[in-house]
Amino acid sequence: GHESLDRIPGATLLGVAASRLYAQLSRQQAWLAFHSGKLRFGDGLPLAGDQPGYPMPLSWHQRKSEQPGQGGRLTTGAVFNFLHGSMPLQGDREAQPKQLRAGYIHADGRWTMPKHALRLKTAIDPGTGRAAEAQLFGYDSLARGQRFAACIEADADFDQGLFDRVIAALNGEILLGRSRSAEYGRARTRPAELPAPVPGSLAGTRLTLWLLADLALADACGQ
Repeated sequence: GHESLDRIPGATLLGVAASRLYAQLSRQQAWLAFHSGKLRFGDGLPLAGDQPGYPMPLSWHQRKSEQPGQGGRLTTGAVFNFLHGSMPLQGDREAQPKQLRAGYIHADGRWTMPKHALRLKTAIDPGTGRAAEAQLFGYDSLARGQRFAACIEADADFDQGLFDRVIAALNGEILLGRSRSAEYGRARTRPAELPAPVPGSLAGTRLTLWLLADLALADACGQ
């Protein structure tokens, strides 16, 4: 069935800004803002207090027979990063690992999962005005009252005035999602200054990237 995302896609925010601003810009300004890649719209990730959450790394695992945390926080020693080693033996045998896939990690160790709401709906037969046969379905959505933070960044040579216009276009009430013409998707946005992530210490010559959005890797030939 239908399942809602647990974040606000950056492409959605780009679409909101473009729908409000595109007709007011010159062709060159519109290309710079929405097509050149010089201005980038990050995903809206869940907030816990004033701390944004980061997507769960796919290299993090737990022992299948144990809980990775308690009280909404991950426990030191219960989570194993397979990027830097394997799971230690449990007695004289190897424990069965289970990948941690869901949720977001905050800088203070909190582990949160955005709340969803499910509502049953049915299609209406236009001929009779009654519920159509075999058309019952559930609609999953992000629950109201939650907060998300998205990073919007631009190249150093991007026009500051144009950047300010894009931010102003996103300020206030916006509509998100594919059912925004119904009762879903109404949100309020405002500019906010949030602390940037602190880089970890460098160990050896390997560089580890923690992706905050989807990435497609390509070589010099485009493969």
